[in-house]
Amino acid sequence: FRRVLFRSKVDMWMCRDTLFHFPFKYLQQTLRNFVNSDIKYLLTSSHPGWYGGHHRFDRSYLIQNQPISAFGDFINLNLFKHPFNFPEPVDSMDDTCYDVGPLQREMVMFTRDQIANSYFLSAYVPD
Repeated sequence: FRRVLFRSKVDMWMCRDTLFHFPFKYLQQTLRNFVNSDIKYLLTSSHPGWYGGHHRFDRSYLIQNQPISAFGDFINLNLFKHPFNFPEPVDSMDDTCYDVGPLQREMVMFTRDQIANSYFLSAYVPD
């Protein structure tokens, strides 16, 4: 996987609806692999907040950046809050699925240097 994706000659890695299913340890490693690649930009999903609506859902989903232990679980991932604290993106766009759930979602674009300089890459992340 790493050999194919992160050694590819591409300008942007689009990672939509994926990282919020990764435990922090693996999310951190994935971002480190991106930083060590030749890819210039990352376009990925982030959840800035709750928009409401009349959806039935587990209220725990409203808690942002709550660690998970297994792949496939769900994190209400906000890349701009602790422990990520990413800087302002190069660009962003609304990607909310209003018919699916109550969470806002956006696609945010970062440069490789922005990710490389983020606190999260050097932070201790427990197993």
